Amino acid sequence: MITHQSAPLSCWPLEVYDYEKEAVTDEAVGGIDLHAGAWIHCKWCNTTLPTTSHSLSRWKTHKKTKTHVKCKQKSVEGELFVQPQIISCSSQSSVSSSVDPPQLLSGSQLPLLDQDSLLFVRRHLYKNKQHQSRHERDVSNVINAMTSLVTDQQSDLTTLQDKMLDMTQQIQQLKKELEMLRRKRSQQQNNVQARPPEIDASTPYAAFHRTQFASLGRPENTHKQGSRTKQTRPSSSSKRSKRMTMGSMSDMDEFEKRFQLKERW
Repeated sequence: MITHQSAPLSCWPLEVYDYEKEAVTDEAVGGIDLHAGAWIHCKWCNTTLPTTSHSLSRWKTHKKTKTHVKCKQKSVEGELFVQPQIISCSSQSSVSSSVDPPQLLSGSQLPLLDQDSLLFVRRHLYKNKQHQSRHERDVSNVINAMTSLVTDQQSDLTTLQDKMLDMTQQIQQLKKELEMLRRKRSQQQNNVQARPPEIDASTPYAAFHRTQFASLGRPENTHKQGSRTKQTRPSSSSKRSKRMTMGSMSDMDEFEKRFQLKERW
């Protein structure tokens, strides 16, 4: 059974409560103290605000806060319309009244199904954020790996270029040394060809070869003038060869004599 009380001397303004219709006029009001005017309840935020003698200053300030606006938007997005029964009470009496237009449920008054759906949406958003952060981390790791790989390849390429330059310089140096060796070898061959053959002086034919080689390199006028010089001035090499031939002939004679004596005996 619903009981009503006459309007007190100090009453709430019409913007929150209509005493003739005995109904709450502000859709955000979930409860109100009609007797003492000591509190007013916010339906969107599910909070009770203390007031002094039916004053709306604190209520108006609360309606401008971001929390109240967000809670109102959440309740509007629920799109569930009901006709709740709003209870107003005081320390001495309680008055119950119903709001004529349909009202939206607040966070605590929403069904469990809507709360589960809200939790599902939040969980889904959280998973999406985790997936996005993981994807961003993977992309950054790939970029860092590619950057380090390109840097290593550039350093390797620089090292190879330096090695190729050193090898080119070494090849040029070897070419120069090879050219110098070829020149020296050609000079040595030319010197060997221009040098007369060396004949051992101890052999009996050394004087003959020396005289023949000297006669080949001597000009023609020397042959005409050298007949007398040869007779008057014999060379030391010819003397030496005569001595060696005489010595060798005497040895042979002695050997033949000894051989003949042995045969006789």
